[in-house]
Amino acid sequence: MEGISCLIVQTKYYVNMGKPRKAWLTIRRALNFAQMLSFHRQTFDREDVATTTRRSIWLAIYRMERFLSLLLGYPSACLDQHFEGLLAGDISDPTYSRQCFNVKLSVITGQIINRNQDPKNMTIAATHKIDEDLEVARLLLPAEWWRAPSESDTPNADSFEKFVSKTFFHNIRVLLHLPFMLKSTTDRRYEYSRIAALESSRDMINDYHCIRHPDRPLVAVCNVIDFQVFTATMLLTIHLLGNPDSPSTASSNDSSISPNEQNNRDWNLIHGLISDLQLVVKGGRSRGTSTVAAQALTVLSDLSHAKDNTECHAPNDSYQAVIPYFGKIRIRWGKAFRARKMSSSSSSATTYPNTYPTTNANTPSSSINQMPTPSSLDSSAMGTPNISSGFLANDTDPKISFDSFFQPLPGDEGQPWGDMGVDWNAMNGFELLNDWNWFAGGLQSHTQT
Repeated sequence: MEGISCLIVQTKYYVNMGKPRKAWLTIRRALNFAQMLSFHRQTFDREDVATTTRRSIWLAIYRMERFLSLLLGYPSACLDQHFEGLLAGDISDPTYSRQCFNVKLSVITGQIINRNQDPKNMTIAATHKIDEDLEVARLLLPAEWWRAPSESDTPNADSFEKFVSKTFFHNIRVLLHLPFMLKSTTDRRYEYSRIAALESSRDMINDYHCIRHPDRPLVAVCNVIDFQVFTATMLLTIHLLGNPDSPSTASSNDSSISPNEQNNRDWNLIHGLISDLQLVVKGGRSRGTSTVAAQALTVLSDLSHAKDNTECHAPNDSYQAVIPYFGKIRIRWGKAFRARKMSSSSSSATTYPNTYPTTNANTPSSSINQMPTPSSLDSSAMGTPNISSGFLANDTDPKISFDSFFQPLPGDEGQPWGDMGVDWNAMNGFELLNDWNWFAGGLQSHTQT
């Protein structure tokens, strides 16, 4: 078991360093060894030291294998029935409730993985069923756990575990609704998915601020979490640039908030995240550990400057960014936008103030119960979304398009973005900490770190 424990530690190291493919290969080795030791046949119904240790190892393997398979788009090698013993125990015990919560999230992650393996046959009805399972899992933990910030006397390891679990919950909710969110601008039947994805994106940004808080950072290096929060922020940014007049807070208790006011709050969130990323990049530059944050900062700064009609690293007519394991974003500036841009003065790189809202235990968190429920929609009448959505709203200025990483592979080419001249098979050695411009430039080779 000591060798399996070492593989789990190595997996965490690769995750934090932004090497999800190496992490996935390592946790698969741990899974294979655990199965050879018959972990999958254990009932875990005793509380002795050996059983407790095996249960902890088995749960860690389950969570990380499912998490990495979802991130990379791979099928999972775990069977849910092998982990049912982890659900045993008194649900009123906080330790067991958190364990059950993590197991339930892993089960739901497997459902999303299975759905994504056949993107041509995704249905909104199946997505709503998974969404309901997510709500059941959320209720396993008390409302105070979701609302209250980490106390100053709480050990960093415990606080980090809490915020990682919250981030994982909101991340899988975003990925669950992402394919249908992209269709909501042209088909109102998918409005619930858009609102759910945006709500969880906001929650991920707020939780990230707690993880990376300048006065009490919970971790020094967490490249994959940097990437997850960045992709959630990209969805929020795409919404703000491409469809800013649509309401995005149907779950809000304050119905008096106008779309314009909510947009201002969202931009403040994004600027606060940019400020956090600037601090992460500054702090990690000497260690060489801020590669993901630095590349995320460049993209978000460009898009924020585009919103402000100031200079960004983009041509006058269009902007394009290809983000690994997420998708390709294209922005085509319209005539009105270019006219505003020409009339505005150029500005230098901006340092954004930290503008996160203050959170307290009396402030209700976003809840699926407060949102338009899926049952109010005719799920049977809803078809499969075209994940490669094209321009999200052709009458907007600028025009935004987004091609998801999870879209079907075209024909025999096997290249999601064949028009860019990139060899998809060459991505086998690519990691998040490599240069993302390798995609956009269509380079013939790259260096693996």
